[in-house]
Amino acid sequence: TFRLGIDPTGGTNPLASTVVWGQGAHIYNCYAQVPPAEATAQAGRVTVFLRSTTLWPFKHNDAYWDDVGLAPVY
Repeated sequence: TFRLGIDPTGGTNPLASTVVWGQGAHIYNCYAQVPPAEATAQAGRVTVFLRSTTLWPFKHNDAYWDDVGLAPVY
């Protein structure tokens, strides 16, 4: 499961209660878009987290991210 998270306070702890996580996407063996996450900035900076989890631990359980971006929404 791939998931994007944003901490609108600029914090660095991905487990903090201030992190807003987007919907997870179950992506296997292909390239696909991960659903976006949206948050309103509460400070002069925000932090973006990329998360990948698996159901079963395999020797070559690789996860790749490409072309991640941050854009303002008005």
